[in-house]
Formats: sequence, structure tokens, C-alpha cells
Amino acid sequence: MIEFGDPVYFITANLNYNMLIDRTRNIRDVNKNASFIVCDGMPMVWHSKLNKRPLPKRIAGSELIYALNKWAAAKGHRVYFLGGAPGVAQAAADKLMKRYPDLQVAGGVVQAPMWIQKCGMELFYRLAQEPQRLVGRYWRNGLFLLKAIMKDIFIRQSVSKAKPDQNQAASDESTLQSLSHRR
Repeated sequence: MIEFGDPVYFITANLNYNMLIDRTRNIRDVNKNASFIVCDGMPMVWHSKLNKRPLPKRIAGSELIYALNKWAAAKGHRVYFLGGAPGVAQAAADKLMKRYPDLQVAGGVVQAPMWIQKCGMELFYRLAQEPQRLVGRYWRNGLFLLKAIMKDIFIRQSVSKAKPDQNQAASDESTLQSLSHRR
């Protein structure tokens, strides 16, 4: 993609991002044009296990950022970070350019200890770091996730209830065929 001169972007979609997609239709266009969308949230991984195509794991944007920037610095590609509070992009740029001197960047990352990440409980770490900012957001995210799970359960129950009728119809058809062969 980059070799062809096309700009690309990655989306690290957490639960809040998915809630925004559900509420804001024009974000879907952003997703359609993304080169990659990765799951950056354990609640989404857990929720995906209810579906036919479960996600294998979470890919944390806070980890992906280092691998991508190392690669971009080695290849001479420019990177850009969108989002965050004022000053966050510059702080991340300073940090990443110290690590990768050839990098041209702007953006910021606060990471939970690895053992917390491996347990899938990074949201509690982040909540402890910024409770005033995140309590309301995580509450809304939790309600959104609960709604999505309930919807999946309702759909699954509706499908399983519909299947006996289909089986009955197939049985009725089979019976009619066997009766017509007897005549």
C-alpha cells in the first residue's frame, strides 16, 4: 500500500469506538477506507466468542504503535496520530522520536503493566489512572456491550426457534413425496 504511494491508516477499535460506530453512521465510512481495523479491547474479544467467527485475541494499539513506528522509521515513512487531548500528540512524538531518531511523528501512549494486559483487565488500570474522565465512558460502554450481548442472545434464540419449523416443513415435504410414490 505504502509502496504505491497511497496513504494508509490503522484503527485500533476498542469498545468505546464500537459504541460510537453504532451511534454515528458516518464513522462507518472511515472504517471502510481503513487498511486495517484491529480489536483493541478484551470485552470485544469476549463478546466475539458468542458469534461464529470469534476474534483470536486483542491487539493493543499501545503495543502496535512501537512495532509500526520502528518499521516506519526504518523505511523512512512518515506517521501521523489523530486524536487525544491537546499536547498528547507532541508528547508521544517526543517519546517516539527519542526511541526511533529517524521517525517523523506526532501522538501518546500510557500502558498498563504486562500482567494486567495479559489478564485482560487494562480497563481497570486505566480507570484507576483517570477515574473522572473514564467512569462515565466505561459505564456507557458497559451498557452498550450488554445491549449487544442481549441482541446476540435474542437472535440466537430466534434462529433456534425457527429451525424446528424448517425441520417440520422438510419432514412434511418428505412425507408428501413418500405418499405420492405409493400411489
